[in-house]
Amino acid sequence: MTEKTCRFSAKNRPSCRAFSNEHFRDKMELLCLILENGFQPESGGRMTERSKEGGGDMALLATALRAIRKSRRMRTSEIAQAMEMPVRSYEHFEAGQGRITYDRLLRFAEATNCDPVALLAVGPMQSPEFAERCADNKLMQIVMIALSELNDDLGEDIVYLESGAIIGGMTRLCRDLAEHVRKRDTFAETWLEQKAPRLHRQSAPRPGGLKPGVLR
Repeated sequence: MTEKTCRFSAKNRPSCRAFSNEHFRDKMELLCLILENGFQPESGGRMTERSKEGGGDMALLATALRAIRKSRRMRTSEIAQAMEMPVRSYEHFEAGQGRITYDRLLRFAEATNCDPVALLAVGPMQSPEFAERCADNKLMQIVMIALSELNDDLGEDIVYLESGAIIGGMTRLCRDLAEHVRKRDTFAETWLEQKAPRLHRQSAPRPGGLKPGVLR
């Protein structure tokens, strides 16, 4: 079994270290800088509109970090210890006030077993809930692994992928995933509708108020 295949084993949850190589780390660090700072400040210390948006993105990331920690029922001291940080430094990090680096996000993801790539997607998607929803299934990490393998497979030929084909493929994928979830919900509802009457029949009162095993 190859290393990439192993990433999907263990209850279909890829390791948070799946993208710990230096090349990917550099790209993620750049995204973290954009998330933290937006564009560079203009001359005279005035911030650009994008920089202000970056501050809003940090607030969204802070919301996501806090929500994931609480969903894992972990104290700040526990995560700080796992991340090898002083508690005060971690509290600043979780509040969106500390230095944001991919290494810190990766260590947070390892401590809470969540999706580090989904944390980076919080800003572009403007949804801290998205990171929490991906915490267990590692949706964004799986997508990035698949795209990484596509890049390895096609190499320079990836430029020949037409936008229409990409949109069509992604649309079908999203539709299939949504249908999978809906069918799963429908299966549970149908199963209950079919099986629930069995309980009602078994517990139905006996004629004349007789109890099982009682003769008159």
